[in-house]
Amino acid sequence: MASIEGGSPRMAAVTPAACRMRVDLRLSPRTSPMRAKREFAAAIDKIRADLPGLDIGYEMVLAIPGTVSDRRMWVCRSAIAAWEALEGRPHEVILGNSGATDANILRGRGIPTVRIGMPKVTDAPFAIDFALGMNSADLHEMERLTRHLVRVAVDTITRSRAEVGLPQ
Repeated sequence: MASIEGGSPRMAAVTPAACRMRVDLRLSPRTSPMRAKREFAAAIDKIRADLPGLDIGYEMVLAIPGTVSDRRMWVCRSAIAAWEALEGRPHEVILGNSGATDANILRGRGIPTVRIGMPKVTDAPFAIDFALGMNSADLHEMERLTRHLVRVAVDTITRSRAEVGLPQ
């Protein structure tokens, strides 16, 4: 849920006649925007069927297809090599890292991109919910991520233009 709008701030005790909700769906490369729209429409249709008389509609405002980088691409190989150098062991795919990413937009515009995230904070002095989990970070993990990114950046800027797909 990206946002909820309803009612009037100057009349807090009045039940609104309408409510507008915005949903932000992040798509994987395996789900096209139209497939996501059809699945969302089916969910809305079910709500409509379960709650007759409810005036409910939806509109797709923006559709950005999910993308993926080829694991054989230099930036992927560089990120994996940096991870292995820092960890001192063979690379393993880590699932459940924090945060949504705009790497999808960059990648879709032809900018070689990999996503390198941090583990979610687990030992915070407060209850971790989605928003706090997205907006909290462990300093030790931030340092590890910074070292990783610096290694990838140095590897990138020391490559020839041809190696990174740029004109001579």
